[in-house]
Amino acid sequence: MPFQVENTSTIARLIQCESQGVNIARPDSNHKISWGVLQFNGTSTWQEAERRFGYHGSPMIPGEAIHMADMMISAGMGHRWTCWQILKL
Repeated sequence: MPFQVENTSTIARLIQCESQGVNIARPDSNHKISWGVLQFNGTSTWQEAERRFGYHGSPMIPGEAIHMADMMISAGMGHRWTCWQILKL
C-alpha cells in the first residue's frame, strides 16, 4: 500500500466478512448496490466519507477502499459496516 494502514487486522476481518475478498458490486438487503471488497453500501457512504476526509477514489479499487475504511475506522465510523456488529468490533 502507498500509505500506512492503522487498522490492518480489523480491515482484514471486515473484508472477509463483507465480501470474502471478492471485489464485487451487488445488491444488498436494503436494495442498494454495495461496492468492492469492503462492500460500501450505496454511493452515499462513500461520498460522505470523500467529503469528510478530502480523499477521492473508488470503492471498487481495493487499495482505495482500504484507505477510506482505515480513515473511517480511525474516526469512529466502523459501525457503518453490518459486519462491524456481527464481528463485535
